[in-house]
Amino acid sequence: MIALIDISLSELLGPDKVRSFLIPFICIGFLVEIAWLWCLIAHLKSEDMNPTDKICWTIVLCVLNWFGMILYILLAPESKNENAKISPQISYSSDSSPVSSLRR
Repeated sequence: MIALIDISLSELLGPDKVRSFLIPFICIGFLVEIAWLWCLIAHLKSEDMNPTDKICWTIVLCVLNWFGMILYILLAPESKNENAKISPQISYSSDSSPVSSLRR
């Protein structure tokens, strides 16, 4: 008969090594959840999709979590709104000097 071995990871490695082993996985999980939340908020703020597509993508993002985030990044339509894209803007004053607009 096969004997079942009941050894926990902390008994095998020690509690300090288990903590140091788990810290990178916890950090990666935390970063993935932040990226998922950022993707969900960006999706909900976008005004480019029709309501049906927006509802479908919201369900995909909420149900599939990080896998839905990857699908959304790869398959969602690009933003048609020029204001939605982040780009540096330099405003010029009446004397056409970019330095004077920074002093305000």
